[in-house]
Amino acid sequence: MIEFKDFRTLFVHIYGFNYPAAADDLGISLRTVYRWFDANKAPKHVTKYLMIVARGYLPDREPYIQWYIDGDYINTPYGRFQAAELEFLNLYKWSSRRYADIARNQRERVPEIERRLQSMVDEASSLLNTLHKTRIG
Repeated sequence: MIEFKDFRTLFVHIYGFNYPAAADDLGISLRTVYRWFDANKAPKHVTKYLMIVARGYLPDREPYIQWYIDGDYINTPYGRFQAAELEFLNLYKWSSRRYADIARNQRERVPEIERRLQSMVDEASSLLNTLHKTRIG
């Protein structure tokens, strides 16, 4: 596995000294690139991203052993997709868990709702019987 001791070495390995290309790729200003390079320090997520790009694949442990990055795509044993598709993955997973909890809670409440409905039917039936008796008698 490729190891980089500092940010500058990692940066030069990927971009050479093409600072404008790095700024464009990372979506930051040229000034920020210079600041990171001069300080030999970048945010942790940027460093991790650059290490992945430098290796050309994701971490060398399960479940990512057969995964690799090719341009804007992540290739997996299950197919190929754009890296941008991962952006909302946590939101999708949260929504899935949330709606599963709601459905589970509703299933658990069904017997209570049925009892309440049955009591309403019984009460309505009782009222109808009372009305029927008072009209006739």
